[in-house]
Amino acid sequence: MIARRHLLSVAGAAAVSFLGCRGKARPFAGFAAIVKANSPLVALVDLAAFTLVSKIEFAAPVSQLLYAPSTRLLYAASAAAGVIFEYDWAAKRHTRQVRVGESLAEARFDPNEASLWVSVATPPSLVKVPLRQFTPHSRIPLPAAPVSFDAANWEARLAATLAGGGIALVNHSGVNSSGPGDAIVLRGSEQFGLVRFRSDGKQVLAANHTDRSISIVRAADARALVDLPVAMEARNFCFKPDGGQLFVTDGQSGGVAMIYPYTTEVDRAVLAGKSPGAMAACANPPYLLVANRESSDITILDLDSGKLVAIVPVGASPAFIAITPDNQYALALNAASGDMAVIRLSAVRSRRNKSAPLFTMIPVGEAPVSLAVIPA
Repeated sequence: MIARRHLLSVAGAAAVSFLGCRGKARPFAGFAAIVKANSPLVALVDLAAFTLVSKIEFAAPVSQLLYAPSTRLLYAASAAAGVIFEYDWAAKRHTRQVRVGESLAEARFDPNEASLWVSVATPPSLVKVPLRQFTPHSRIPLPAAPVSFDAANWEARLAATLAGGGIALVNHSGVNSSGPGDAIVLRGSEQFGLVRFRSDGKQVLAANHTDRSISIVRAADARALVDLPVAMEARNFCFKPDGGQLFVTDGQSGGVAMIYPYTTEVDRAVLAGKSPGAMAACANPPYLLVANRESSDITILDLDSGKLVAIVPVGASPAFIAITPDNQYALALNAASGDMAVIRLSAVRSRRNKSAPLFTMIPVGEAPVSLAVIPA
């Protein structure tokens, strides 16, 4: 007969072992491809081993990366060269490139078809590049260089803010290489920054720097609907994963403004550090992560209540945050110290001292500015 005390001790040991396994970090099978300022080299960090493993060299300095999981192709935009490079991630080789202008601003995947849209500063335009042909298909002229742009979900629409003032709206349905669409420009006397479509593509939200508000415009007829005061020149946008809430920071004041785009109202502003700037959000756990460049830390807020959960010290001047697709890790690029801080989100707990541990730090090279997460 086995003693009851022995059975209890075995059961207790098993429970401790089980809980210990649950608390361990699971490696993410993939890589972080990291863009560095004015560099043709893209650094690759293995996110399973948390080490810098290699680099990809392009023919010109890279300003932005986009990854297409369905084809396993990586696209590198070079603002200075006005070129988009294609890299076959599976085969680990360079494939094609396309020149879209003398200089480009940014690139985005079309949410509705296999194409890239590129905002070009010289000549001022929005250029469509179908991924199959990988050549410019159409060019939509703009009256001034684009500051920011976006492509709508579900709708054949583009929006761009313009240097010198104004918002340009374009319906690109039926646009082809021989018949470019026309841009409708409104509010040309006001200065705008970031612009994004609401998640259903029916409204445009633009950072109005002239009156420190978020201007909302109906996409179908370019009708201005409302200006929501946020008491800052909004420099950073971050949507809640379901698209139902927009978070806004300016990188200077201490607050994050919370906006409901579907009811067109400002919820409130919450304190988030000394200089809240870049942000990232995840649904599970429900966190909003905010980078504070001046204090070199990441503030973690509860996504629903806006309450402070924890503050994580990272490297010098964090300026970009990304979340791994499994919602397990937050990756923060530190512009001044040249490293990537890794936060294990399951280890973040609401404590009295509001601190949370840093999982690891990885040197990645001088002046990292953005990254793309690439599953293995």
